Amino acid sequence: MLQGKSSAKASLEVIITDCFNLVSLLNSCSFKFISLTCNRVAHVVAKYAISIEHLTTWQ
Repeated sequence: MLQGKSSAKASLEVIITDCFNLVSLLNSCSFKFISLTCNRVAHVVAKYAISIEHLTTWQ
């Protein structure tokens, strides 16, 4: 764990660092702010995807 940081903050920092490292490999990339209203749909889909136990193809 990083000094002086909570476990959740340290984990988030690792994820963000990984994202920036991956983005640096791309020719072009942009990030957009998405409001909570729009993000709720993504949250529901992600929660469903985690809950399924079998291989699923999204169409």
